[in-house]
Amino acid sequence: MIKTLNKQDRKNLLSNVIEEIKSNKERYKYYAWNLSAPEDLEKQKESDLIYIKEYVSMTGPCINGLFGYVHDVVNEKIISIYLLCFEDNNYTFMKDFKNFTEAICKTFNRIEIEIIPQSPSHSIGKKLFQKFNFKRIGIKKESVKLFDGKFYDVEIWQRVRG
Repeated sequence: MIKTLNKQDRKNLLSNVIEEIKSNKERYKYYAWNLSAPEDLEKQKESDLIYIKEYVSMTGPCINGLFGYVHDVVNEKIISIYLLCFEDNNYTFMKDFKNFTEAICKTFNRIEIEIIPQSPSHSIGKKLFQKFNFKRIGIKKESVKLFDGKFYDVEIWQRVRG
């Protein structure tokens, strides 16, 4: 089941997510790759130019993970899609993420996202990108530095409809 994450729910969930990231930085380093520290999650802000929409995947009262997107309002495109699954190979989470992806692909004409090829989400991401007619348009070499202090390449994927 997918549930929209409101501001109060986000605040409560983020404290748990931050602790989870701190306790296992290696597992979650790809999720937080654009952050200098887990606490930066709390500092993400919306503005008139950027709109953030987040969801949680749930089975009953248990949260399987979260996912969301960042919408660049001025340029009318999605500039980031992210996901965080708390349990490997969680069927409900994968199904919910697929439904989320279908919904944003129907809603938005322009999507430009980046993914680290070594990340665990790359495999599922690549399959979904191909299914929804994304094109891999390039690689930025050693573009991001993760918690482990190493630099990683980033693939750029784009989908333009209409």
